[in-house]
Amino acid sequence: MAVTFQSKEQAKEKTSKKAASDVVEIVEEMAGQKIELNAFKKLEKKYNDNRDTLKSMIPDDAEEGDPVVFTGNKHAVEFSACGNVRTITDMKMLHKKLGDEVFYALATVKLTDLDKYLSVEEQEDFVVTSQTGSRTCSVKEI
Repeated sequence: MAVTFQSKEQAKEKTSKKAASDVVEIVEEMAGQKIELNAFKKLEKKYNDNRDTLKSMIPDDAEEGDPVVFTGNKHAVEFSACGNVRTITDMKMLHKKLGDEVFYALATVKLTDLDKYLSVEEQEDFVVTSQTGSRTCSVKEI
């Protein structure tokens, strides 16, 4: 049994040819998938509209702890009982109980909220902007 090794240049050439043809194949496949996804988006929008319509029909006197069911001929749609929501009512008390170190370790400030109170110039000393976010992807006809 013989083993033959390719040179780095031969391997790169085969890889780049394969990669170029793969790119074309992947792009065309994505274009077809995008068309199908757009059809699903329309279906999803209709589904969500129907869900919202039924949700608006939940009686005002329905118990929050009970599910609500709408029945059709062959199917039923059930809205679950309302979920529980917890809310901090006294931030100063929380800060006092946790202490500075833990409180600041847990604290989260949304930048959109911060922008409502301080200008970008006022934030320069403690907010850093870097271009490391994700890239968006779109399929376009050429």
